[in-house]
Amino acid sequence: SGAAARAALTIELRCFLLPALRPGQAIELQRLPGDLPGGPFLLTRVEHRLRDGGGETWLTAEQLTPPDLLGALLGSIGSLL
Repeated sequence: SGAAARAALTIELRCFLLPALRPGQAIELQRLPGDLPGGPFLLTRVEHRLRDGGGETWLTAEQLTPPDLLGALLGSIGSLL
């Protein structure tokens, strides 16, 4: 619903290069600072940036509620087939 979407936690992250990540995948995060929840999160934007000597991945993700989780997991499995 619209109210649930507005209440969803959206995060933006930058990390070392993770080329296997794609939008639509559900992920869990570990060792987050403060009281941030570990997920599950649905990746809504993934950008891989290559630089001299390495690269990085920029992510935007929304925390999934239990009803959304099943659909996201099925979508992730379907993208692997």
